[in-house]
Amino acid sequence: MKPEQFIREYGVEKAREVVEGIPSKYMECYYSTLCYCTKAKKYSDRFNPRIELVNMADLKRLVESIDLVESWGGIEDLKLYDLSHCKDKPESAGYKLLKAIADYESIYGGGDE
Repeated sequence: MKPEQFIREYGVEKAREVVEGIPSKYMECYYSTLCYCTKAKKYSDRFNPRIELVNMADLKRLVESIDLVESWGGIEDLKLYDLSHCKDKPESAGYKLLKAIADYESIYGGGDE
Protein backbone atom coordinates (compact mmCIF):
# COMPACT_ATOMS: atom_id res chain seq x y z
CA MET A 1 0.00 0.00 0.00
CA LYS A 2 1.30 3.42 -0.82
CA PRO A 3 1.84 5.60 2.25
CA GLU A 4 -0.45 8.27 0.78
CA GLN A 5 -3.25 5.71 0.62
CA PHE A 6 -2.53 4.61 4.20
CA ILE A 7 -2.95 8.19 5.44
CA ARG A 8 -6.14 8.68 3.41
CA GLU A 9 -7.65 5.45 4.75
CA TYR A 10 -6.43 5.49 8.35
CA GLY A 11 -5.68 9.16 8.98
CA VAL A 12 -2.54 11.06 9.88
CA GLU A 13 -2.86 10.26 13.59
CA LYS A 14 -2.80 6.52 12.90
CA ALA A 15 0.18 7.06 10.58
CA ARG A 16 1.95 8.99 13.34
CA GLU A 17 1.12 6.22 15.81
CA VAL A 18 2.58 3.59 13.46
CA VAL A 19 5.74 5.64 12.82
CA GLU A 20 6.24 6.43 16.51
CA GLY A 21 5.42 2.85 17.52
CA ILE A 22 8.32 1.21 15.72
CA PRO A 23 9.74 -1.38 18.15
CA SER A 24 13.23 -0.64 19.47
CA LYS A 25 14.65 -3.77 17.84
CA TYR A 26 14.14 -2.06 14.46
CA MET A 27 15.73 1.26 15.40
CA GLU A 28 19.09 0.13 14.01
CA CYS A 29 17.74 -1.05 10.65
CA TYR A 30 17.24 1.16 7.66
CA TYR A 31 13.76 2.67 7.51
CA SER A 32 13.81 2.07 3.76
CA THR A 33 13.61 -1.69 4.37
CA LEU A 34 11.19 -1.56 7.30
CA CYS A 35 7.49 -2.08 6.58
CA TYR A 36 4.26 -2.18 8.55
CA CYS A 37 1.66 -4.78 7.63
CA THR A 38 -1.84 -3.28 7.92
CA LYS A 39 -3.43 -6.71 7.98
CA ALA A 40 -1.23 -8.36 10.64
CA LYS A 41 -0.58 -5.02 12.39
CA LYS A 42 3.13 -5.74 12.81
CA TYR A 43 6.49 -4.45 11.69
CA SER A 44 9.17 -6.33 9.81
CA ASP A 45 12.12 -5.85 7.54
CA ARG A 46 11.62 -9.31 6.03
CA PHE A 47 8.11 -9.32 4.60
CA ASN A 48 7.51 -10.65 1.12
CA PRO A 49 6.10 -7.85 -1.05
CA ARG A 50 2.32 -7.57 -0.83
CA ILE A 51 -0.44 -4.98 -0.91
CA GLU A 52 -0.84 -4.63 2.88
CA LEU A 53 2.70 -3.34 3.40
CA VAL A 54 3.55 0.30 4.00
CA ASN A 55 7.15 1.47 3.80
CA MET A 56 8.15 3.21 7.04
CA ALA A 57 10.64 5.64 5.46
CA ASP A 58 7.96 6.95 3.11
CA LEU A 59 5.27 7.07 5.79
CA LYS A 60 7.61 8.91 8.17
CA ARG A 61 8.49 11.45 5.46
CA LEU A 62 4.81 12.12 4.74
CA VAL A 63 3.93 12.56 8.42
CA GLU A 64 6.83 15.01 8.78
CA SER A 65 5.65 16.87 5.67
CA ILE A 66 2.11 17.17 7.03
CA ASP A 67 3.51 18.48 10.32
CA LEU A 68 5.66 21.03 8.48
CA VAL A 69 2.72 22.25 6.39
CA GLU A 70 0.52 22.54 9.48
CA SER A 71 3.26 24.40 11.39
CA TRP A 72 3.09 27.10 8.69
CA GLY A 73 -0.67 27.54 9.17
CA GLY A 74 -1.87 24.94 6.69
CA ILE A 75 -1.59 24.41 2.97
CA GLU A 76 -3.49 27.54 1.94
CA ASP A 77 -1.31 29.84 4.06
CA LEU A 78 1.89 28.14 2.97
CA LYS A 79 1.02 28.44 -0.71
CA LEU A 80 0.83 32.24 -0.31
CA TYR A 81 4.64 32.34 -0.12
CA ASP A 82 6.66 32.60 -3.32
CA LEU A 83 9.09 29.70 -3.01
CA SER A 84 9.88 29.40 -6.72
CA HIS A 85 13.43 30.68 -6.20
CA CYS A 86 14.12 27.68 -3.90
CA LYS A 87 13.25 24.86 -6.28
CA ASP A 88 16.89 24.30 -7.30
CA LYS A 89 18.39 24.74 -3.82
CA PRO A 90 17.98 21.43 -1.92
CA GLU A 91 19.83 22.81 1.10
CA SER A 92 17.32 25.65 1.60
CA ALA A 93 14.35 25.71 3.93
CA GLY A 94 12.19 26.80 1.00
CA TYR A 95 13.08 23.64 -0.91
CA LYS A 96 11.95 21.55 2.07
CA LEU A 97 8.69 23.50 2.12
CA LEU A 98 8.16 22.84 -1.59
CA LYS A 99 8.70 19.11 -0.98
CA ALA A 100 6.29 19.22 1.96
CA ILE A 101 3.66 20.93 -0.21
CA ALA A 102 4.10 18.27 -2.91
CA ASP A 103 3.80 15.49 -0.32
CA TYR A 104 0.71 17.10 1.22
CA GLU A 105 -0.95 17.45 -2.18
CA SER A 106 -0.08 13.84 -3.07
CA ILE A 107 -2.20 12.80 -0.08
CA TYR A 108 -5.03 15.32 -0.02
CA GLY A 109 -5.01 16.73 -3.55
CA GLY A 110 -4.92 20.40 -4.40
CA GLY A 111 -2.08 20.50 -6.87
CA ASP A 112 -4.34 20.78 -9.91
CA GLU A 113 -5.53 24.35 -9.44
